[in-house]
Amino acid sequence: ALFTALAGSAERQLDRFSAQGLANTLWAFAKAGHSDAALFTASAGAIMRRVADFNAQDVANTAWAFAKACHQDTRLFNALARSAELCLGESNVQDLVNTAWAFSKLGEFDASLFAAMAQAIASRRLDDLSTLHISNIAWAFAKAELGDRLNGPLFRELARAAER
Repeated sequence: ALFTALAGSAERQLDRFSAQGLANTLWAFAKAGHSDAALFTASAGAIMRRVADFNAQDVANTAWAFAKACHQDTRLFNALARSAELCLGESNVQDLVNTAWAFSKLGEFDASLFAAMAQAIASRRLDDLSTLHISNIAWAFAKAELGDRLNGPLFRELARAAER
């Protein structure tokens, strides 16, 4: 009952939320296992109106929340893909892992975004990646089926990181 009441209240005030507030609210609902369809649908519209305000973590958390809640919205994910590409320079590895996982989980294989993320991940220092990060990245990019030209360098770097 608590999450139902919170969802209703949030829906009525979505235009008052900051980009971070939207992302964090959706993340909290998804993390708690409450995928209120009406809230996610209404939030998608609010996000589309202000996606330019989203930073890398906002994009990653929003994409993760929609994927965790199994709430498909191709128009939203197209907008998140463009925003994610613009934010790649400020993305940390966790943002990249979460974004790749979310897009792959929902079958949103934006080739331009995945190519940019593959390059961004492969160019980072990956020594400190956990085995979970390595497996999530490998799974997301394998599922995207981008081919060896894009995945090859990334998978080589992931293999090196896994060996350490």
